[in-house]
Amino acid sequence: MEIFLKDMGLIPDGEKVQTSLIQKAIDECASSGGGTVCLPDGLFVSGTLYMRSNVFLHLEANTVLKASPRYEDYNAPDAWVQNAASENEHTTGGHFIVFLEVEHAGIEGNGTIDGNGMSFPYRRNVPDFGAVHKDKSIKRPSQMIYLCESRDIRLRNVRLFNSPYWNCFVWGCENVIITGLRIKDNPEIPNGDGIDIDSSRHVIVSDCLIDTEDDCITFRCAKKRLKNQEAILEDVTVTNCQLRTPGCNAFRIGVGNGIIRNCLVSNILIRGSSKGVCLEARYAFNTDAEPGTAIENLSFSNIFMESRCGIFLGSYCMGACDCKAPPVRNIRFSNVTAKSSLNFVLQSNTGAVVEDLLLENFHVELSGTPKTIFSRGYHEWEHATGRGVFLIAGGKNVTMRNVTVRIPDEAYPAEAVILSDGDGEIFTDNVKGFKGENPLPLNAIFSPEEREAGKNRPQ
Repeated sequence: MEIFLKDMGLIPDGEKVQTSLIQKAIDECASSGGGTVCLPDGLFVSGTLYMRSNVFLHLEANTVLKASPRYEDYNAPDAWVQNAASENEHTTGGHFIVFLEVEHAGIEGNGTIDGNGMSFPYRRNVPDFGAVHKDKSIKRPSQMIYLCESRDIRLRNVRLFNSPYWNCFVWGCENVIITGLRIKDNPEIPNGDGIDIDSSRHVIVSDCLIDTEDDCITFRCAKKRLKNQEAILEDVTVTNCQLRTPGCNAFRIGVGNGIIRNCLVSNILIRGSSKGVCLEARYAFNTDAEPGTAIENLSFSNIFMESRCGIFLGSYCMGACDCKAPPVRNIRFSNVTAKSSLNFVLQSNTGAVVEDLLLENFHVELSGTPKTIFSRGYHEWEHATGRGVFLIAGGKNVTMRNVTVRIPDEAYPAEAVILSDGDGEIFTDNVKGFKGENPLPLNAIFSPEEREAGKNRPQ
């Protein structure tokens, strides 16, 4: 069945809020057995829309579906049991397009979904953003496209723009295919993640262009509010995507309390980003009772990354310390070309497990000044010494094979390819480095001061 909204009196004036008319078409399509609801060319404003099983929303190439600027046009934070507002993130719990416990549904076409994020006061370009950030009463809507405990969902070829918060949230879902999305975040809006995949399985992301000021793609396992408390994140593939995030991570792996496993990332181009891959088992908000996410069996291959920081992989977001953390194991990076100004970090907490790490066919060029990054993230990089291109602390069975490092600038402070604590298990095969025209030594060991600094990091 096809329902054409232009035949139902939809007005493309870009002002009238037409939630009820669009929702009526979706509901009628579902009650008739399913099909496609077609939005014609034009600018249409709506509040929260609930997708139904067996219904696909089609946006023509010149269609813009724009979120309402009025808070009252969105769902309440307690509209369903999984949902909630976030005081820390200044979100209301209201969403634009909701897939709640539905099957075989999706959004397709070449049109645009505009989150209208600049209509809300929580943004950086207000006169005093510091005061706005401290005032928890100042809110904006939550994730723009929200998939919760649904299955067999398709998002294809649409453009996501100007989201007030995360663009697309896949939470507790199965069998999700996301392909051909063009995501552009407004840099004035904080927390504008691209695609967040959380506690979900059998997910494919491909052929997407993502340009955000926060994380481009995340793998998470924050399942506390889900009905399915056994949910984990597993069997996810991401391929043929181009990512850019001047302020955060192209990939953030971690967050929550559970399991992340069996994920493949391939054929990725990362440009102009703060960090390439940030993989952390425990975050500052985790506790010993809920210490974070176990992360295992991840592969990154055929990657070009141009970022201030290439890879941070570790037990804890603030650097190695004595706090409890879940294991990180069997992580592989192969066929990687990286341009960076900060060292690469692979490290384990005392008593934690970070093991079976492989860096193979890896080419690194370091340039610029290895400045630390205090203003963004969770202090991951404040210990970036620059003394070693790869900082490896406490990892077991770390293999580096066919790795080449080039540092064009003689003034760059690197003293060796690998700076380690001397306690891990590092195996090298054809690993070499050059600083200017001169060979760079393979190994250096932490100084007593660096060891002590690692023990005393804030927890």
